[in-house]
Amino acid sequence: RVHTGDKPHQCPHCPSRFFTNKSNLNKHLFTHKAQHDFKCGQCQHGFYNKRDLEIHYKVVHIGIKDHVCNLCGKAFGYRKQMMKHQLKVHKRDKLRSGRVPLYLQLEKKMLEGKET
Repeated sequence: RVHTGDKPHQCPHCPSRFFTNKSNLNKHLFTHKAQHDFKCGQCQHGFYNKRDLEIHYKVVHIGIKDHVCNLCGKAFGYRKQMMKHQLKVHKRDKLRSGRVPLYLQLEKKMLEGKET
């Protein structure tokens, strides 16, 4: 489904949100949960699970940037930030050479969908 763009799982709360698999839908459903069970000790930002809290703390408060662009070396705290950077900054070079990684194709489709 990732390759075809098929998204059969719809959020019952957001009529315009569809997901490729049930796991992604379930993760999204946490955003509708009123209570954030995991609070950051530094800034009190709330999270739905421990993993997201740990990633937030590592990136925001410690400043670790594990995701490095293989095209220019710029580092990012979150993988999604790096993917958006590669799509926006390196898009022309990738398109000219005819080699667009799948994750950039999907990110481009997501960005185009937000513009409409």
